[in-house]
Amino acid sequence: MVKDVCAGLRRRIHPYPVLPGFRHTADLDDKGLRNGMVEVCMLHHVLPDDRVRLGPKEDHSVTPHQLRSYLTKRKSWTSLSPAEMPRRRRDGAGYLLTFDDGYRNNLTNALPVLEEYDAPALIFVTTGFIDGDIYPYELELAEVIRSRRTLHVPEKTRETEEDLIEIATLKSKEALYQTLRKPLKPVSHSQREAYMNRLADANGYDREHFQTVPFLSWEEIASLDRHPLITIGAHTHEHPVLTRRLPWPAFQEMSMSKQRLEDVLGHKVHHFSYPYGRSNRLIKSLARLSGFEWAFTTDAKRVSSFKGCDPFAVPRIDIRQLV
Repeated sequence: MVKDVCAGLRRRIHPYPVLPGFRHTADLDDKGLRNGMVEVCMLHHVLPDDRVRLGPKEDHSVTPHQLRSYLTKRKSWTSLSPAEMPRRRRDGAGYLLTFDDGYRNNLTNALPVLEEYDAPALIFVTTGFIDGDIYPYELELAEVIRSRRTLHVPEKTRETEEDLIEIATLKSKEALYQTLRKPLKPVSHSQREAYMNRLADANGYDREHFQTVPFLSWEEIASLDRHPLITIGAHTHEHPVLTRRLPWPAFQEMSMSKQRLEDVLGHKVHHFSYPYGRSNRLIKSLARLSGFEWAFTTDAKRVSSFKGCDPFAVPRIDIRQLV
């Protein structure tokens, strides 16, 4: 297996082509949906209100009311479970819900709505978040910026000419968040941590004070796994951009998270979600070598048939585009 993984170093990597069976959301009409298209939705947070937020809580959250609205509009569709994917036929429109990362609000806020509508869902777990080894830098960075009116930036960039940045307005906060987040996204966890430590030192705060979003516990994940509506999938250990990792570390990210989940749940884990939706030929091959049967992207497309698409490039639409 190691030989197969490392062989990828000798190949030039190209983006994996989109296969027949995918259609972009803009190309679809109601007739196409009635004829059997399947919509896989991506969610992260389900939060109790739509107050002003910043970062991931703003970009990747819906309220329980919005989730109910989506499910109400899809009442005439077939709600699909992951187990039905291999045998799904074009017998009417269908949908599948997926949640990334493993936030506790998936249990407290989303599950009651899923039960109300008898809607199955996949929850993709980032095992490092659950173990407490890692806290998402985007959430911490957004909370730091949200709570302050000024911020000392350790390194100047073209967008931040000054060391001390005024961020009194929501617009200025959003701009600074995007400026600081962008260079941290592709780098390693250790590099992200080093920067977040420098930011905390420059501004004199305790990082743990801004690490407040709760994740599921392992006991809660095991309980959810026993729920008839829920399937647990993997989402790596450290949540890296896999296409920016060498083959062996990328393989370890996938296989380690899979093994950790299987040790807790006591059965095989078949489904995987690429962090940030990023993949290519090599990463998809590594997902297959890790033992997954299905892997999900963030391509905003519906699929005409699970049998007609690449099982390691299943597209998903952000539910916020549909509510």
